[in-house]
Amino acid sequence: MSEISLEIDKSGNTSNYKYVKSIGYGMDEAAMRVLKEISSTNWIPAVYQGKKLKVEYHFPVVFKLD
Repeated sequence: MSEISLEIDKSGNTSNYKYVKSIGYGMDEAAMRVLKEISSTNWIPAVYQGKKLKVEYHFPVVFKLD
């Protein structure tokens, strides 16, 4: 399993992509590429007590090979 973190700001923009857990063999790069593609649109920012927040989110990525 690979894990990638990213930040979602108050406007819903993503940034600061990082590898948290790496498995190698080019799979981490593939997971990062896909995550950046699906993150190209704005996300709904986190809200706590009525205020929008900047948050760090971790995406676990599981590969199934046949």
